[in-house]
Amino acid sequence: MDVHFTVKLADLKRAVRRLTMRLGDESPIGEGFVILRVALNRLTIETANSAEELTADVHQAGTANVPVAVFCALAKTLRYHRRERVQLCVSTGGVGVDRMVIRHSGICIT
Repeated sequence: MDVHFTVKLADLKRAVRRLTMRLGDESPIGEGFVILRVALNRLTIETANSAEELTADVHQAGTANVPVAVFCALAKTLRYHRRERVQLCVSTGGVGVDRMVIRHSGICIT
């Protein structure tokens, strides 16, 4: 089972930057999860005390739990993408942005 969606890169960068700045205030970077909820043309990215919502083209809806360390690694890679829109695919054990995949055993789909 996968969660698959497309979002505007500029919106995703902005939301991820705001959330990663707040993560340092909430808990140590190595602990916890970031929840990605995708449904009804919306992507909601939730941390312990914060959330960001974006418009998305949903290909397959669902909820993914991503470790904070993986989310921060994903945030660092976004600066290298140059397209207007990016496709994200989250599956158990991996999160992909376009053709790049970050693998981690802590990524799960519910």
